[in-house]
Amino acid sequence: MGRPLATSHAPIIRAVTAGQLQNLFSLNERVWSGAAPRGDADFATLAKLGVRTLISVDGAAPDVAAAGRHGLRYVHIPLGYDGLGPTNALRLAQAATVLPGPLYVHCHHGHHRGPAAASVVSATHGGWSPATVNAWLHLAGTSTNYPGLYRDAAGFQCPPRPALQVNPATFTARAPVTELVDTMVQIDQHAEALTALRANGYRAPAERPDLVPAHEALQLAELLREAHRTGQGARHGDTFRAALDAAATHAQNLQRELQAFAETKPGTVPSTLESAYQSVQRACVNCHRQFRN
Repeated sequence: MGRPLATSHAPIIRAVTAGQLQNLFSLNERVWSGAAPRGDADFATLAKLGVRTLISVDGAAPDVAAAGRHGLRYVHIPLGYDGLGPTNALRLAQAATVLPGPLYVHCHHGHHRGPAAASVVSATHGGWSPATVNAWLHLAGTSTNYPGLYRDAAGFQCPPRPALQVNPATFTARAPVTELVDTMVQIDQHAEALTALRANGYRAPAERPDLVPAHEALQLAELLREAHRTGQGARHGDTFRAALDAAATHAQNLQRELQAFAETKPGTVPSTLESAYQSVQRACVNCHRQFRN
């Protein structure tokens, strides 16, 4: 375990190094927070830490089978980036009360939704103050671009004990999510792959020889086009659909640049390729700012 993080508001929080788990923190003897476990090694690490229940607040389907192989239970309470909401906050508090601990709360990267949810779980037992919550979210790297997460986490007030006593069987390992959420999970995965490829000069890194740069960009473009074609996220209006269309065009241009680059000998990355990558990134950031944040 690492040393306690230096903050006057959250002296109990520890940054922890364990296996390959990312952004791992111990909030108290019952609650852990971090990134999504990837593969059996991560689940084995969690089991070794004593974790018994995992709470995913990410949109992606939890790896229930891998968790089960290590004697861990999964609970899925997917959250948006706009805040927790009273229903989800109550479910998190109920989970903290009736499910066997220690608990590991995670989103995808362990920076935003996961830490906000983990603060509610911790506040259910420890009575965290708003100052403690805010200090914790800053330490976890929760972006202030998501004010709803800060608002709902800091404003959480634990319900009376009777409201927390529910049947543990009411918690599901895979909650239903909208088609758009499923699509965005896949889009994020391909966008992350492209970022990893860029860090390796737009070539497949040794640890991911399966990655084909042009194919990743093509999959990204197709997902964006499909979301546009099928009217996913229609409630956001025409501006959102236009943003999907523009992002798909940028991704298609990146695919062409990557295809051309793959046919050359290793060398300097052309400026047109880097420009195409940056255009995709800007499209994603701008769309998130308008419709996710």
